[in-house]
Amino acid sequence: MTKALHFLFTLLILTATAQAQVATVPASYTSVFAGNPPGTYTGIDCCGEDPTGKTPCSFTRDADTFVFLLSGQSLNGNNVNGARPVSSSICNYNPYDGRLYADGVRLLGPLADAATGACVNTDGSQCRDNIGRYIAGEILSGHTPNHYNKVILISVPIGGSQAAFWATGAYAPHMAGIIANIVSHGMTPTAVGWGEGESANQAGTSQVDQFNALTTLIANARSAGLPSTVPWIIALETKITVGGVPTGSPAVRAAQLQIVNPADNIRSGPDYDVNIPYDANCRLLPSPHLTGIGTCWPGIPNGAAGWAGVLWVDKFHQAGLF
Repeated sequence: MTKALHFLFTLLILTATAQAQVATVPASYTSVFAGNPPGTYTGIDCCGEDPTGKTPCSFTRDADTFVFLLSGQSLNGNNVNGARPVSSSICNYNPYDGRLYADGVRLLGPLADAATGACVNTDGSQCRDNIGRYIAGEILSGHTPNHYNKVILISVPIGGSQAAFWATGAYAPHMAGIIANIVSHGMTPTAVGWGEGESANQAGTSQVDQFNALTTLIANARSAGLPSTVPWIIALETKITVGGVPTGSPAVRAAQLQIVNPADNIRSGPDYDVNIPYDANCRLLPSPHLTGIGTCWPGIPNGAAGWAGVLWVDKFHQAGLF
């Protein structure tokens, strides 16, 4: 091969690689952000970040990349008190323009308010850091026999949302659009993490309705292009504060357990209700052996977020991903 042909071949490869890094959202996909199609809005997103000028992702996916789609409600998208160091081995997918960006302490992707579908937290305090970054850090910390050395983090929870909203409600197109976009650009998830149940508890959702919503959610995602071989990992989380007392929902929890079917790649996820203490002042308190964190209001303490990452990666192990 001549030098000229070799250069042209390399240029074509690099062009294709760039396309994999900088995706284009399908024209039919309208995001929930202010009702505008992705890429057409201006200003800041829920996390106080305008993607304009942010550093593009510095790597492309290969066999050593773990692509993690994390969705549900705000417990997995709220701010963390204490920052995890920025990592060049993590890239952040922004569903509102379909692009990948370098890791940062405030993530693009989460939306603050399910009731309005609009950003109500423009100072970024709601979505700073995000448990997803701690899960990504735990993935990168070194696990045998298979060690992933890069993570694409697709963190798209919406505060106050319920599974039904994502299954048949306003966020069904949002999820379908995200999946169609990432799959078509070579970013098929290694795993999907689903964490939601507090709002369903508050709404008095029955076991039947929660189970049906989760079933429809997963079926719709697969219809949108997510392979059935991608495991869904369903967190057990239902507790809300009632009269100052942390109170779970047996019905919602039963549905979260009922949907589990390893033969269909649906697995039980971290048990937030049991494994991470909860009180009226904090969504996630440190596990009892994590001391010295102090009060966490108005955010999740750094130690608890790290412990949540350990719990998630333990479930990845059980799903055979490591």
